[in-house]
Amino acid sequence: MAGVNATVRKVATNTVVADIQNLLASSISFNQGDLLFMDTTNHVVAKLVGETDGVTFLGIAAVTVVSGKLPASYVTDVDASVKTPAVPGPTFGDEFEVLLKSGDTVHGGDAVYADPASSSRGVQAAGTKIIGVYTGAQGASVTGASGGTAIWCKLGARYPGDSLKF
Repeated sequence: MAGVNATVRKVATNTVVADIQNLLASSISFNQGDLLFMDTTNHVVAKLVGETDGVTFLGIAAVTVVSGKLPASYVTDVDASVKTPAVPGPTFGDEFEVLLKSGDTVHGGDAVYADPASSSRGVQAAGTKIIGVYTGAQGASVTGASGGTAIWCKLGARYPGDSLKF
């Protein structure tokens, strides 16, 4: 899936790491709108792999990164050496459009948990680490349809310290 600007309502935009340029490896790729975490083993920012990665959840990717770099905005015949610009870190504290897992039901005010198995922007109604709250914008209660249903959630960050911060 191509990157999407998942921000639907600015509330209290924040970031744990403003520039993640030095926290990317050449093996790291993610799209704008993907859920990201701090991989404390490899010391890199990466796309969520499992629900338990929510323990160091950072927020939503502000930009797309391919092989550890911002994609080239244009290509020329000249292979000039250009300094890599800053890479904005993931954001949290706002309302974002995420995909509710098929079959799950959420009610306004319910906690949501990461669900990277369904989608790189996936959330579910149960799990071990809360990453945000369903705001009720799509109705008092919503059940995920086949393939997921887009819902608005206020997402926080759990890193550092494994406690949800908005």
